[in-house]
Amino acid sequence: LPSASPQRSMEADRGNFAEAWLSVKKALEDEKCLFVSFDLEFSGLDSSTTRNRSFPFDPPWRRYQELRKRTKDFTTLQLGLCVFSRSENGTLSARPYSFRCFPQKISRWLNKSVLFQVGSIGFLSSQNFDFNASLKKGIGSLSCIEESNMRTEFQEKLSRIEKS
Repeated sequence: LPSASPQRSMEADRGNFAEAWLSVKKALEDEKCLFVSFDLEFSGLDSSTTRNRSFPFDPPWRRYQELRKRTKDFTTLQLGLCVFSRSENGTLSARPYSFRCFPQKISRWLNKSVLFQVGSIGFLSSQNFDFNASLKKGIGSLSCIEESNMRTEFQEKLSRIEKS
């Protein structure tokens, strides 16, 4: 497909997350949507001491498993998402989104530590990554276990309030 001129990325943070998410959802539900790409920026890339390496001929699932293991201790600082679709004139249209991320203190038991790797931070800094924007306005997230614990905590608080 011939390519169209690139669109400016929609920058999303805590202040406009709902608006950005609705825009992504609409783009994904559009019948002209062809595919989606993701790009994550982490606070580091390799926490393993054994440095298991993937090889070019490894199947994608094995390479993914290795990368996932090596990055699990680091924080996602930014999620890039791009929705590609076919425009009315047949050209390829790209709708990029950039979600700033950073853990938030949500309750007394959920106050995460963040690990940074010097090389990764140096690279992001050389690419003009705005760390302050992520720290101040980053979108927080929870793992499945953290979400379950939080729901339990809120249910217990609600029960205590209802009993009083």
